[in-house]
Amino acid sequence: MRIEKLEEIINETERFLKKAQDLKRDMEENNREIKDAEKKTDEENKTIYVWKRHFPKECGSVRRSSLDLTRALAEFRRY
Repeated sequence: MRIEKLEEIINETERFLKKAQDLKRDMEENNREIKDAEKKTDEENKTIYVWKRHFPKECGSVRRSSLDLTRALAEFRRY
């Protein structure tokens, strides 16, 4: 077991976690905006449009970092 490989795995894990947490935060914020808009619509009888975002770039980035982490772990298991 080499220290360099452990450091690589730790770095990939931290990278993945940061991207996943950022995406989760953005999705939660979008859901709050939608709920707030629904409440305002009910109270004022006006239609407020808030689009539900799907975050394709961010989801792709999380998937790529997940794959990088998987590769680093697979490489680590070889030793």
